[in-house]
Amino acid sequence: MDFYQKRHLIYSGIFFTTILLLWPVLMALSPIRGSVDEQIIAVSENTQTFQLQYFFAFLIAPAVLYLIFALLYKTPRHRNLFFQLGIVSLAVYAALVSVSYGTQMILIPRLLEADRDLCAALWLFGSPYSATYFFNQTGYLFWGIGVMALFEPFTRRQGLQKIAGTLMLLSGILSIIAYSGYILDIAFLNALTILSGIVTLPVGIIAVLIGSRP
Repeated sequence: MDFYQKRHLIYSGIFFTTILLLWPVLMALSPIRGSVDEQIIAVSENTQTFQLQYFFAFLIAPAVLYLIFALLYKTPRHRNLFFQLGIVSLAVYAALVSVSYGTQMILIPRLLEADRDLCAALWLFGSPYSATYFFNQTGYLFWGIGVMALFEPFTRRQGLQKIAGTLMLLSGILSIIAYSGYILDIAFLNALTILSGIVTLPVGIIAVLIGSRP
């Protein structure tokens, strides 16, 4: 492993871990809760807080893609069909979740400023029936496909790389199960999207440890 890869493993690991820890803290401290109507009122009264929490959510996709590319650096699979499937799936994931989180930062405040509360409700992430929630859950379906295609070979490696691959594979499986819960309207299965994100947290730390090896 060369210096270039080690450096990017450390940088990406720190970036990803920081974002993944900050976002749930901001969400937990947020006053924006309750029914869709209550959330709309809370967003109107706490617009900057709302925008800040979704700014960090917006950074999740670039942070995790940076981490993945650092882990995959020099992986000789560029002609492998599963590798190509994984890259395309992650590109779709990044596009969908970026739209989902970006609309919260930009579109929702503008709609509320224009007194278009009904339109805002249709795009509010906190509503399980909104367009953005659909984009987000569908994005994580493609996340599941992508990481399973890319990281299955890591499970046959040794040490920290095997652990990282196993966690990514688990995240992918949970994301796909969560999407089935979303389709079937089974709340506890749908909620597995959150768990699929949590299990990736150690991967950032593992990347730092791999990159810090002499």
